[in-house]
Amino acid sequence: PRLSIRRMVGNTAARLAALSHGGGVRALSSDLSEMLKNGAAGGGGGGGVDAGAAEEVETGAETLTKVPKDAHTERPPRGRVDRNVDSLPPGSRVILIGDLHGNLIETEQLFANLRSTLGNTGLRRSKIVFLGDYVDRGPDSRGVIDFLLELRAARAVEDGTGGTYFIAGNHDLGMATFIGVPCCDEASVSAEALEATRNVAYKKGFFVHPVEGGMHYQGRRWGGSTVYNCHACFSSYGAGDADYTAESRERLVKAVPDAHKEFLQGLDLCHDAPIPFGPGRLICVHAGLSPDVPAEEQLERLRARDILSPSIQHPDDASRIPALHSRGAVIPMHRDLVGKAIVVSGHHGTMDVNSGDRIIMDLSGGTPSENRPLACMVLSATERFVVGHAESYVWPKSGPSGFGHGGAGVSAEAQAQRGGLLAGVGGVVS
Repeated sequence: PRLSIRRMVGNTAARLAALSHGGGVRALSSDLSEMLKNGAAGGGGGGGVDAGAAEEVETGAETLTKVPKDAHTERPPRGRVDRNVDSLPPGSRVILIGDLHGNLIETEQLFANLRSTLGNTGLRRSKIVFLGDYVDRGPDSRGVIDFLLELRAARAVEDGTGGTYFIAGNHDLGMATFIGVPCCDEASVSAEALEATRNVAYKKGFFVHPVEGGMHYQGRRWGGSTVYNCHACFSSYGAGDADYTAESRERLVKAVPDAHKEFLQGLDLCHDAPIPFGPGRLICVHAGLSPDVPAEEQLERLRARDILSPSIQHPDDASRIPALHSRGAVIPMHRDLVGKAIVVSGHHGTMDVNSGDRIIMDLSGGTPSENRPLACMVLSATERFVVGHAESYVWPKSGPSGFGHGGAGVSAEAQAQRGGLLAGVGGVVS
């Protein structure tokens, strides 16, 4: 159903209060933008606000304020490279790369800056984890995936690399399911189960045509509405206009190379591995973990890529996977993991790297600029700093209190002023 202006304002106030706990104003801008887009379109499904999305906005403040005060183990940021890490075993340094969103030129520049910062040896021996959302928004989704495939192949034949890992974002899941290669074990899903992820109340705003083998609702939403901006992705593959017809899907399926389909289908839903520095475990998941389900229960199903498991589905909307889709409620550290893991996400259109073991790394939100570049965090036992595609971008700027575009030490009011909330609500949509 449509959200009334009064209800939207109330939801916005709740989210703003919640985001003062470190979530970042760009996430709020994202929620507002999607509500405005969907409200204008009307209807359910991709054309209206999902039940899950509305519930998330309404309860986000309450969920966030319940997070224990000791949810973060504070570690002061260190703004320079420690060359001693280069001599440690591969993987002693981790590079956590935020959403790329079809921005090939900036992705290439980010890696050039990483190489300049860390050196060839330092970069080679680092573990690299991509946090998802490789497609949509930017002009060259195809070029970004080509770049990632080439990078993975090159690092696979190098000696002493720390490994290269890719997890799925909500945009990647949407594209993958739309072209028939969902990020899961195909043998474990049926057409009926995939189609059952659509709420029957949704009547428009999604791809309505029958598909052999079925389609997860997020695929129907990706290729049947403007919410994901799949048009840019279609264009990058030379597949013509995404006009929501059966023919447009056939064009895209034919245009996407097999190597890209294999890449999308093979994406993990999380990265969960030991690291050689405290607290000893690294968990990367695109949006975060639901506070309402035990962490290990979620992680088990995410590692299994079980996209139909109730343990990782939103309780009110089977099409939404909080680990990939949710906003405010998944931003804090999960209680079960306090002091036990570093948990890293992209997705939120902001950056929070001051908050100890809970890291948000999506500074650009898919629309990179000099001040909000495509960015990544470099993390080791003795390093904690950010590299952006723009050479002028430096973080930390002046020690632990330096502004981090949504860091835990910045008030929501200050974030709104600096992030341009009032000046541009329509940036990030999903």
